[in-house]
Amino acid sequence: MFKRWQDRYTSMWKAIVRPPRREYEADDLGPEKFHIGKRAYKRDDIEIKNSRGLTLHCSHFQPVDRERAAQKLPCVIYMHGNSSCRLEALAYLSHLLPHSITLFCFDFSGSGMSEGEYVSLGWYEREDLAAVVSYLRGTGSVSAIGLWGRSMGAATALMLQDRDELIQAMVLDSSFASFRQLARELASSYVKVPNFVLYAALALIGRTIRQRCGFEIRELKPLRHVAKCNVPAMFGAAEGDDFVKPHHSSSLHESYGGINKELVTFPGNHNSMRPKSFFDKAIQFMKIHLRVDELPPPPEIKSRSKPAKPLPEIRSYSIRGRGSVSGAMKNVWEEDEELIRQAVRLTLQKKKVLKKKSSTETTDNNNNNVVHEKKTRGKAKKNAKHEDEVGMLSNEPAAGSDPTQLYSESIAPVPVKKEQKKKEEKEEEAEAESCSSEEEEETDSEEEEKRKRKEKKERKRKQKRRLNKRQTGPVDSRYNVSASANASAEGTDFTSNRVTIVRKIANTDLKASR
Repeated sequence: MFKRWQDRYTSMWKAIVRPPRREYEADDLGPEKFHIGKRAYKRDDIEIKNSRGLTLHCSHFQPVDRERAAQKLPCVIYMHGNSSCRLEALAYLSHLLPHSITLFCFDFSGSGMSEGEYVSLGWYEREDLAAVVSYLRGTGSVSAIGLWGRSMGAATALMLQDRDELIQAMVLDSSFASFRQLARELASSYVKVPNFVLYAALALIGRTIRQRCGFEIRELKPLRHVAKCNVPAMFGAAEGDDFVKPHHSSSLHESYGGINKELVTFPGNHNSMRPKSFFDKAIQFMKIHLRVDELPPPPEIKSRSKPAKPLPEIRSYSIRGRGSVSGAMKNVWEEDEELIRQAVRLTLQKKKVLKKKSSTETTDNNNNNVVHEKKTRGKAKKNAKHEDEVGMLSNEPAAGSDPTQLYSESIAPVPVKKEQKKKEEKEEEAEAESCSSEEEEETDSEEEEKRKRKEKKERKRKQKRRLNKRQTGPVDSRYNVSASANASAEGTDFTSNRVTIVRKIANTDLKASR
């Protein structure tokens, strides 16, 4: 019982700080060089160390060098949600890159390919974001930075912005206002228990997380940080979101300290794909505050010899990487890859089956060949014997041959047949002689065995007589009865007649003494 409760408790606190990790490969990010419309773009994969020494895996999507509008371009940093990865950002490429806005995405520590054992729902993730911001500022290729976060990523942006005032704009999609409030709402929606039980359970879980991860879950409250934020921000909330309910975004919007703020609601749930209306508003918001209109137009495109590579198509935020537990991401090239893999598997299976069939057929053929060879050898031997016996008589005369020659050839093998008969007669005589000699030997051996048996019987009779004499002992002397008496006293069995004789002798001795 205690073990069952312990397992449930570990699953409860691990659901907060160790949700299923999204596993994927670099190929799932698409080609390193691709096209959107007529423009060419590239992806640079980067590794960055955070303040805790953990490696963060990042990707920077931007135009190729010959088609850049300027050396420094505005950049939007996209931050994924809990139990997700940077593959989410692929849905935003077609909305940002055509407006000369580069996109930088990364896996938070403890998520995706990045190092780390636990996630902290924004506490340590803001340190990861700070490391990314400092890296981009050090490259010299970024003119302005905007933040775009969803769920945990939006909470991370709010918890960092009060310390970094150089961020130009933020788009905050479905952020929670307080984690304790979110946990109470989720618990009450699944199980109906009193509030004091929930508070006690959260306190116990918070203590375990503090011991293992080193942060307090009660400090996960972006609502405390929004009053100090003054960066232009646009809050988004899905109307059918039953995980992070829309009132979290509305409370954050009301308490936000900046003047330039906006709240946008749209249909859908927590993980559904955002509608085009929301993308249009968010992109327009970013273009204004990142000053995209001040950039020069990109250079003209020359004729291309190579065909354009398509951009990956994203259908949902619920991403299913290789080896992950839930969620789904279906790209065009991923579906093709799956079809190719299935075809390869089928062909390999067919080859294996054919190999097995061929091996069995070869073994069967070999066995049949061996049997056939044995049969042919036996037939050849029989035919050879028959030809030796019959000779040339079995041959038919050829047309145009000399009859005298045929006659001479037909009578030539006759002496051979007589010689064979003589040989066979000699062999039969030799076999008869050998059989007779064997019979004689058998008769001699039988007589010897009979004689030996008789000798054995005689020996046994003599031995029995000797034993009887030894057991009875001497009876001639009248007083020499010690052997028989002592033997009878020791329990030796004798015949009744001998015992009576000994008693009579003893009685006569007693009468004589009287």
